[in-house]
Amino acid sequence: LHTRRDGYTINDVTGNDVDFRNTLFGRVQLSWTPDACNEIRFSVHGERTRDGGFALSDLDGLRARPLRIQQDFEGVTERDVAAPYLTWTHTGGTLDLTSITSFTHSDVLETSDFDFSPLDGIRRLSEERHDTFTQELRITPSASSPLRLGRCAEARWLAGVFLYTAESARTAANEYRPGGVGIIAPVAGTDTFHGDFDDYGISAFGQATVTLFERLELGAGLRFDYESRRAALRRAFVSGGTTLTSSAGRDSEEFDELLPRFDVAWQCARGVTVYGLAAKGFKAGGFNLDAPAGRIAFGPETSWTFEAGAKASLLDDRLQASAALFFVDWDDMQLSQFDAIVGGYVTNAGAATSQGLELELSARPVGNLDVFTALGYTDTEFKSYVDPYGADVSGNDLPFAPTTTWSVGAQWSACLGRGLRCHLRGEYLHVGPFYYDAGNLERESYGLTNFRAGIGGRCWRLEAWIRNAFDESYVPVAFQPSPFDPTVFVGESGAPRTYGITLSVAP
Repeated sequence: LHTRRDGYTINDVTGNDVDFRNTLFGRVQLSWTPDACNEIRFSVHGERTRDGGFALSDLDGLRARPLRIQQDFEGVTERDVAAPYLTWTHTGGTLDLTSITSFTHSDVLETSDFDFSPLDGIRRLSEERHDTFTQELRITPSASSPLRLGRCAEARWLAGVFLYTAESARTAANEYRPGGVGIIAPVAGTDTFHGDFDDYGISAFGQATVTLFERLELGAGLRFDYESRRAALRRAFVSGGTTLTSSAGRDSEEFDELLPRFDVAWQCARGVTVYGLAAKGFKAGGFNLDAPAGRIAFGPETSWTFEAGAKASLLDDRLQASAALFFVDWDDMQLSQFDAIVGGYVTNAGAATSQGLELELSARPVGNLDVFTALGYTDTEFKSYVDPYGADVSGNDLPFAPTTTWSVGAQWSACLGRGLRCHLRGEYLHVGPFYYDAGNLERESYGLTNFRAGIGGRCWRLEAWIRNAFDESYVPVAFQPSPFDPTVFVGESGAPRTYGITLSVAP
């Protein structure tokens, strides 16, 4: 796969488009079946990306002139990834065994204008090399040997272990330029952060589901996670070839958690199922490359998720509907933040909740026409959190959590004879109000309209498409770059109207 496009955003300082894309991706897979009980599959994929820099600018300026920025320096993003994996599946008389072994190597380079303005103040360089090895083993009962529990009950189960090791070296350097001396920094120089991170973890898990009378399913699962994380960090500020300040340190932490899960599903009528679940979630803590004082380390996040809903397929599958209610309770939520000196970092945001509902409906009123719609409502809240500006934001909405989302669309398809089929599709997607920040100072909402038309045969398909057909201007991402003024926001414009033609051919 090779994709390439020009940028959408113009830099007024140079006249260049800055957010261009150029990616080459490939995958090869080999499958070997030495006998009826074993299958071995080896796959490797690689990626080479050479993209333009971040199209970031003042939020008010983007809203006044979308897709226009002012930067004296245009950065780049370069990424190389190689990832082989090996899967072995053994089918036995009573038990099946699955082994999944994988390795991922990635190199990332990013450069950017870190003052997001025409001022030659700060330039940022980030580099990361990351290696991860994983191994998973799973055991399940053979499909030909189900576990019977009397005449009206049947059980399914799964057990396994998972382990990983990860090593990464990360470097970030802020180059304080002469144009920013006295405004951004007292002297010109380069502030460099370097970190070596070594992580490993192991998990053991199991789950079982009992089916009663072919209509009621009761499930339970348990997972134990253990992770160890170590970091060696150092920092130096060099000006004119002289090291003015430097520091170094090491730290390590261990995390473990027991994670239960319970679920129930009941087929109360033909084509209608109601269900409920409760599950505990966990994210291990860790270490930032750098962060504001006292925030290098961040703690683990835990959560409980509760969900209840129903799914129905009626009228000979011409009508499908689903509804779900959910509630999520976080403790020590991990939240991504931004600092003008250290860049992005992770911190714990205390307690938070999210609750709401999701509805989906699709129908085929006539033979060739499908219509569909979806609705989501979410109510989020910080229960306790003091943001980086020292403001108590308890009671505020979580960032990037729209209150409402909804979509509606239709697709018409027909057979033209001689193996040819055609289709026409249109949809509208609306993202309701959401805040960029924990302080709930700036928010956004937008709606996008997409169309698609195509024709195809047994082994080919030709489509014409248009996205954001009415050229909606919006800013899906923004953050606060100033450590002193929370009202200053920097963002990136969403993609404008784009259109094209896609040809797909398969042997």
